[in-house]
Amino acid sequence: MNSRITSWLIGIAAAAAVACIDMSAPNGPASISVLLLPSPGVVLGDVMRDSNGVPAPVGLAAYNATGGILSGLKADFFITDSLRFAHLDPNLILVGDSLGTAHVIGQIGSLQTPVANVPVTLAPAKFTATGTIDTLRAPLSADSATAIGGMPLGALLQSATNTGVAGFVVKYAITYAPATKAGSTGVAVYLAGDDGKIALRDTTDASGAVTRRLTVNSSFLADADLLAGRKTDSAVVLATTSYKGVPIPNSPLRFVVPIKVTLLP
Repeated sequence: MNSRITSWLIGIAAAAAVACIDMSAPNGPASISVLLLPSPGVVLGDVMRDSNGVPAPVGLAAYNATGGILSGLKADFFITDSLRFAHLDPNLILVGDSLGTAHVIGQIGSLQTPVANVPVTLAPAKFTATGTIDTLRAPLSADSATAIGGMPLGALLQSATNTGVAGFVVKYAITYAPATKAGSTGVAVYLAGDDGKIALRDTTDASGAVTRRLTVNSSFLADADLLAGRKTDSAVVLATTSYKGVPIPNSPLRFVVPIKVTLLP
C-alpha cells in the first residue's frame, strides 16, 4: 500500500459533493467532499494534469455543520492497490506506473471518501467521430414533452496502437443552431447526457468512447418556416479534447447535423 500523509490547506469550492458526514464530531469537520481529482485519469509514465494540461495534486474539502469550508486540517491520501498502478509524489500529484485502475481514497480524521477509480492509460494520439450523421427530425408539437428529437454525436479517443484511452474529458459546444423563440421556458437546441439533461462534456470510457445527444425541442423553435416544414436548417457542434494542454490530432471534431420538423403521425 502506498500512502502519503500531509498537512493540506482546504480551500476548494463548497459546491464539491459531500462524501461522508459525521455529526458526532463538533470540533472537527461535519463532512468532507469526495476525492477531488484534477482529471478523471492519468497517462502511463506521466503525472495527473488539470484541464489546462498543468500537473496538479489531488485534494479534499472539509465542511462544518452549516456547510462552511474548514481550513488548516490534516488530510491523508492512500492508494489501496496491492499492485502498483500509480503512486502519489511528495506534492500529492498522482503518477501513472502501469496500465490498469488505481484506487485512491482521502481521509480527514475519522471521515473517509469513497474509493475513486482512476484509469492509468496510454497517451492519446487519435480522435475520430463515430456513428452516422443523418437528419435530426423533431416532431411538431406545442407540448414540450412530446416535441423532442435527438441525434447521438459519438467520438473515439485512441492511442497510437489503436487502444481505447479512458479517463479523458471531451468538451462539446454548439457553435450554430436554429434560434429559440422569445419567452420560451427552455432552449430549442441543446446537448444532452444519458439522462436527457443539458450536458456539455463527457469522459471517455474504457473503450475510449464518448457521446452527447444533440436535442431539438420544436415547441421552442423561433423559425416559422422551419416549424412549417418549408425548410431544413442545421446545427454545428464541436467536440474537443487535449493532452498536456495541446489538442489531440483531429480535435476539434466538427459535426454538422441537418434539422427538420415533422408532423406527428
